[in-house]
Amino acid sequence: MKKWLVCVLAVFAWSCGEDSSPSVDPNPRNNDNNGESNNGESNNGMTTGNTGGTSGECVPSAGGVELCDGIDNDCDGEVDEDFPDLGEACESGLGACAVEGVKVCAEDQLDTVCDAVAGEPSDEVCDEIDNDCDGEVDEDFETLGDACTAGDGACSNSGTVVCQADGTAACNAVAGTPGGAELCNDMDDDCDGEIDEGFVGIGDACEVGVGACAASGIQVCAMDGSGVVCGAVEGTPTDEICDGIDNDCDGDTDEGFNVGTSCAAGMGVCRQTGSIVCDGAGEAMCDAVAGNPPQNPELSCDNLDNDCDGAVDEGCDDDNDNYCDAGMHRVGNPTVCPAGGNDCDDTDASINPGAVEVCDGVDNDCSNGVDQDATDASTFYLDCDGDDYAADTVASRDACMPPADSIAVAACNLSSASWTDRAPLDGDSIDCRSSNANAHPNQYSYFATPINNIIQRLSYDYNCDGVHTQRYTTINVSPSPSCPNGTLLFGGACKPPRDNGGTPWEGWTGSTAPACGISAAFTTCTYGTVQNGVCVGVRETRNETQTCR
Repeated sequence: MKKWLVCVLAVFAWSCGEDSSPSVDPNPRNNDNNGESNNGESNNGMTTGNTGGTSGECVPSAGGVELCDGIDNDCDGEVDEDFPDLGEACESGLGACAVEGVKVCAEDQLDTVCDAVAGEPSDEVCDEIDNDCDGEVDEDFETLGDACTAGDGACSNSGTVVCQADGTAACNAVAGTPGGAELCNDMDDDCDGEIDEGFVGIGDACEVGVGACAASGIQVCAMDGSGVVCGAVEGTPTDEICDGIDNDCDGDTDEGFNVGTSCAAGMGVCRQTGSIVCDGAGEAMCDAVAGNPPQNPELSCDNLDNDCDGAVDEGCDDDNDNYCDAGMHRVGNPTVCPAGGNDCDDTDASINPGAVEVCDGVDNDCSNGVDQDATDASTFYLDCDGDDYAADTVASRDACMPPADSIAVAACNLSSASWTDRAPLDGDSIDCRSSNANAHPNQYSYFATPINNIIQRLSYDYNCDGVHTQRYTTINVSPSPSCPNGTLLFGGACKPPRDNGGTPWEGWTGSTAPACGISAAFTTCTYGTVQNGVCVGVRETRNETQTCR
């Protein structure tokens, strides 16, 4: 059992048995850089190792952390997936020392390294190569590229310091030879004080090639200095296209395009004749222009092909609802739209002058009004106090959506004003106090203050039922601690105790309940436990204000 545990927990383990021990390959992908993995697979991120358990079951290794070792250490079905650059091309060294290779696993298996080994640097010579591999080319030749001269007097010629075949740097100018032959090279080769004498025409205009290959230039010295040639470079022939140019430089223009032959354009009354010409894009076309159609595109619905496209009254009724598009001019009673015109949305067959207007944010009947006079509109009533109830005398509006609150605020002169779709039909729906949001039908809360402050008209009718309903009505609740046999005095009579935890007995200590908003003595008895059949509880007397609705 211990050996088995050690085997399962061993980091980097491929497998284990009675005498096996873990082995680690620091470069399992390709130790010999031959493109093959040492686990029997190519370097494509797959491996067949780390089965460790039975029946090919994957056993995590390296503590379940993926290493660069050609093994699926974390058993997620992928090998070395945390090293995406594995196997990619790389390079080591600079200049002449640069060597190409590929990315392989590092020895610590935590990263990748380039398997290429940079070459050995050599002494820097003048050859446009970084011989000493320091990132600079020919840096030891400080005058390289500087202007220089060779020869004296008339034989002096200018040049530039350049690299030589032996790796040194020297001036490339050649001193003239007195009495030598003059060459055409912009130099005084014979040292007579004149340059290129005897070569007539230098600088004169010249031309080479024909057609599109023709090029203009000036006469210049030949490369070998033996004479004068035209400096223009003849163009390269291309495939012939129709453009009035000899593109293939054979002396013929636009051959094969039948330019000049007769042709025709347009249909019906718009048809016109003409000739084949080039279209400006390399192809041939007929230059005939069809007669101007009366309409383009089709604008009228009149059983005619006004735009000369071969179709009659297209666009008049695109949604096939028998109504002509409102944007089209209908003449008479065209076949395409027997029901009439003025279709304001010719892409939807459910929208036309014969449709029913409903609340959907669309002008269904094309009456120039969205949801105007909709058959399913709601009636909204002015709700001045914003409690969702309206008075029975307020204004109302039929609409699909409530009117703007700003209209209600202006009408009521109250910032809380809004609209409600609850109709003020009876006592259960008519707001009796449209300026107080707490006063409305179905108000179940009780209040200690009146709805208004007018002394002669104080009202506590918060639920709009026409009466002041008091919350506490029980009277004559004795402040004495108990009644005989464990009962308590409520309302002038001895009452049996309630169950433990029940609602306490409570009421006014006096013989009459105070009016709404008036305070008086109020007694509450809360039971605790029953001992020997007698209720033992807490009795409290305090000042309480009468609330009403």
